[in-house]
Amino acid sequence: ATRACRAALRMREAVNALNESDAFGFVARGFNDPRVRIGVGINAGLACVGNMGSQRRFNYSAMGDVVNVAARIESASKGLNTDLVVSEDLARQVRGIALLEAGEIPLKGKSRPTKIYAIAGDETVATSSEFAAWSRQHDVLLAAIKAGNAREAIAALASCREHAGEDMRDFYLHFADQIAALDAATPQQPALAGKLAHQ
Repeated sequence: ATRACRAALRMREAVNALNESDAFGFVARGFNDPRVRIGVGINAGLACVGNMGSQRRFNYSAMGDVVNVAARIESASKGLNTDLVVSEDLARQVRGIALLEAGEIPLKGKSRPTKIYAIAGDETVATSSEFAAWSRQHDVLLAAIKAGNAREAIAALASCREHAGEDMRDFYLHFADQIAALDAATPQQPALAGKLAHQ
């Protein structure tokens, strides 16, 4: 599980390097959005793995519920505005990787939503004092949203955005949307929406 997360982080580094050098030629051709983006979903569990098919045509692949969940987690990464996402099952097995809870997503055929996590960095990041402070503020943000406390959530959101690097800054856009929904449901605090928009 830990090696899978490291591999995902290396994939992020490789794509960033290719974008910086305009390896795909999108900047040279004047594309409005010249960056290639990827999404990675990682899950853990039992799967059927090997060469599958017939004598005429076969392919080395993996099949099973664990693979389907990984694909759905990857698909959810777009809505979360982050590229590297793992399941709760995988997060339990990871050692030393910096993870942040991203929320829960409903999955077809599952009785309860699946909790997912974003990969924020490797072992160096995970053991840093900066990540410890970031993780604490992230927990405060989640707790404030769950409690419906828009004012406390806005303060925590601003702190999280300060800690998040370029790869993770957009991750907080969907939390901002959740806070805006809290603010809309709290008419006695009309100033919060404007404050949120400027942070």
